[in-house]
Amino acid sequence: MKLSQTALQSVITARGLPLATLAVRAGITRAELQRAVEDGILEEDVISKVAEQLAVPVEALFAEEALPLFPAVDFRTATPHVRKFKKGTLDAIAFVERISGALASLGLSSDLDPKLAPISSALTDAKAIALAATWRAHWGMTIDQQLELADANGVYVSLRAFIENLGILVLHRSFGTDEAAGIYAQIDGAPHTIVINTTGSSKARKLFTLAHELCHVLLRAEGASNPSILKNQVERFCNKFAACRLPLRSDPGGA
Repeated sequence: MKLSQTALQSVITARGLPLATLAVRAGITRAELQRAVEDGILEEDVISKVAEQLAVPVEALFAEEALPLFPAVDFRTATPHVRKFKKGTLDAIAFVERISGALASLGLSSDLDPKLAPISSALTDAKAIALAATWRAHWGMTIDQQLELADANGVYVSLRAFIENLGILVLHRSFGTDEAAGIYAQIDGAPHTIVINTTGSSKARKLFTLAHELCHVLLRAEGASNPSILKNQVERFCNKFAACRLPLRSDPGGA
């Protein structure tokens, strides 16, 4: 069957999968995949395997126009860029795409609370500390109140409700891998979305990740991240923000 070369290439680019990696995951030769990219030719029984590994429906590979996909930017690297993730993380990204598409089709507002204006200043520790204090005040939960709850889940519920009232959608998803703890994405007029990875994640871990991803929203730094892996200024800033906003006994990133 003849695929849309434009659609196939756009999906491969967005997913950050080198052809050699995709070929191995799909159980085909690199030559077969290269032929599909160059000529749009791929055996019918193989198309579904390729689509599965790219975390898109089969029909997406026949689309006449490039799809509204979310680039799989990896914030675990020194220079965040689109790169390959495990299948579970790609499935989580596809989950965001599906939810976003459905919400966009309903014409729901994607407007954020005006307080969520993007941060453009230098990403210094002092700025992160000041920003955390400002947002704790917006949230309205004092450190004493947080400590009185003595339960990360109770604090999480409060923080999630606060974030969602700002116009941000917060979703839970088991990635089946711990390579990324959370994702921040905003696709085609749909709501700004945070996805929390529930795989092997404690309540305290999910709480810290939620605060970390809120900082990603403030920076408009879209992608997948892991607060335990700090190789760039954005991740260090987001961890400092989360650690100062949520004085937990355990800081996953050592901020």
